[in-house]
Amino acid sequence: MVSAGRDTFGALRAVANAGNAFFRGADRNLAGIGLSFREFQALMTLAESGQLSMVDLANDLNITQAGTTSVVDRLEGNGLVERVRSKKDRRVINIRVTGKGRKTFEQALRVYKSFIERTFSPLTDQEVGLLAVAFDKIRKGAETAQETGSVAPAARKSVRQRATRG
Repeated sequence: MVSAGRDTFGALRAVANAGNAFFRGADRNLAGIGLSFREFQALMTLAESGQLSMVDLANDLNITQAGTTSVVDRLEGNGLVERVRSKKDRRVINIRVTGKGRKTFEQALRVYKSFIERTFSPLTDQEVGLLAVAFDKIRKGAETAQETGSVAPAARKSVRQRATRG
C-alpha cells in the first residue's frame, strides 16, 4: 500500500535512471566485441534454449517481431545465428546459434559479467540481496496491477467508447 510519505515516483525515476545507465553501459562494453546489449540478450536466450522460433524469441526478449527480425538480421549477417525451417511446420522459422555465435557469446558473457561486477561493486552483499528482493516485489506488484487493471471504471468506459468509434 502506498502511503502519503513515500516518494514512489521518485523511486521509480531512480530505478528508470539506473536501468538506462545500465543499458548504455552494457551497450558500450559489448560494442568492443561487435554486439549491442539487445543482440547479446538474443544470443544468450538462444544459447540457453538451443533454438527458438522468431515468435518465441520475440516473446522471450519482450520486443516486437519486427524488432526481433532486425536483431536476428544483424546477428545472421555477422554469422552468429542461422535461420532454419522447422521440420514439423515449414511455415515456422527457427533461429539457432552458430559455432562462431557460441564463441562470440562466450566472450560476450565474460565481458558482461565483468561489467555487472563493476556496476554492483559500490553495493554490499546485503544491499545486493535487498535490491533483488525489492525488484522481485516490484515485479509482482506490477503483474498484479496489470492483471487487476488500475484504470478507474469511468476511464475504462471512456476508452472503450473511443475504441468503438474509431
